[in-house]
Amino acid sequence: METDFEGWNKASEVQLAQLFDPKRPVPTAFANSLSTDHEKAMLQTMDALRTSSAAVKHDCFLLQRDITRFVVERVAEDPVSAKWGALNEAARRRLLLAALRETCLATSDMPPRRGFVPEIVVPVLSKGDALLKLLDRACFDEMLPKDQADGEYVKVENVRWNQMVGKITTNSPALKDHIVADMHDSRHTFLFLFLLSVLLALYDLSQQYVPTKHTNALGSEDANGRKILAQSGMEAGEIDEKLKGWSKEWKAAGRLCAACNTVDRALAPGKKMQKDCQTRDWKRHKVLCGQPVASATPRTFVDSTPVPKRASKSDEAAGIPAPAPGFKHSPALIAQIEALKEMPDASYVLFLPNPAPANAGVAIPDAMGAIFFGIMRKRAMENGDPEAVGMMYKQLENSAMLSAEGFVLGKEGLKKQLFQEYGVNVDEELKRKAAATAVAGAGREARSGTDDLRKRFAHP
Repeated sequence: METDFEGWNKASEVQLAQLFDPKRPVPTAFANSLSTDHEKAMLQTMDALRTSSAAVKHDCFLLQRDITRFVVERVAEDPVSAKWGALNEAARRRLLLAALRETCLATSDMPPRRGFVPEIVVPVLSKGDALLKLLDRACFDEMLPKDQADGEYVKVENVRWNQMVGKITTNSPALKDHIVADMHDSRHTFLFLFLLSVLLALYDLSQQYVPTKHTNALGSEDANGRKILAQSGMEAGEIDEKLKGWSKEWKAAGRLCAACNTVDRALAPGKKMQKDCQTRDWKRHKVLCGQPVASATPRTFVDSTPVPKRASKSDEAAGIPAPAPGFKHSPALIAQIEALKEMPDASYVLFLPNPAPANAGVAIPDAMGAIFFGIMRKRAMENGDPEAVGMMYKQLENSAMLSAEGFVLGKEGLKKQLFQEYGVNVDEELKRKAAATAVAGAGREARSGTDDLRKRFAHP
């Protein structure tokens, strides 16, 4: 991997494309084949496994917290969207590959987790705003304090991934829940660490992040399996026999290449990978051959239904609603909410271009206008309603043309800000509104003309 990382990554992306192809049946790549004795041994050490998993969940929370703060804090002065937009596609590819390589080399168990994150495809992320959309999905709906060290991370959902881990089977529901959760955690550790590496590289910064290494939930590595069995009270000779049996189970299930012990999930379950290594599959598989066995690390909940976020007391006091299910606050909108908390008398905050020393708070002077704006802002923040965003623009456009600290945001700047916050194209919304108004006006004229005819020809 280290000598030809780009080739290794291309081979990994080919496998990801096959594994996560929605046109194919859901593969059983993660279906468990643990023996009863193996499951029993793991159940006896569940407390140790849970402790290890808690540390990884904590890593995920801290990474997601820092990603969110990193993006939100730069919205006003040096936004990620502008930095990313200034790079051509070739520069983006180089940066993505460098960040991906750094992520894979963070710890020895990181390379296998590459196969848990189909969202990371360099040719796709290097085009358009694909990376920015992935960043939005990976951020919290609010900016947490930098000293907040405890909390739950929010998953970046992937339907295909949920279906795959849902096929895991064990005799113990508790063990299955742990394995599934462990796999979700591993997936998000890799994803979040990659995104943070991208951000740091984009701004020419560096930061040392060493993810917590945790016990492999499926016990596929000899060291972890030996530790589990030793803790269950087995003698050394019995442990050796058990490990040999587990190795046979894994190879029989079609997960390991018999030539190199590398996971190759693109092959059908039960297929003899050694033969493929020697014949037609070798050209693709040789790039991965010799890499460590993948551990079951990503974590996704079986129930993928998103839990609606409740507004905090401070948000409610500031008139900030919680996002409705299915709508996620963008980093730019989170920055707007934070700015409004700092300017409680403002109806909205305009982010002036660099090098303006401060942002401009706008207070709607007319009492009825302020009430109407507050209603529109609530609707927009709650569900991103395009009509509400368009009405907000109409009320803010004059303020955007005024000079503040010698700087002017302008109408185009305001449109860009609203697009970054809500994802609404203001020009398209205004055209839609004008067309709807014209149709309604034509309808009223037609009805009025009909009424006039009725009056003219009505019997006295």
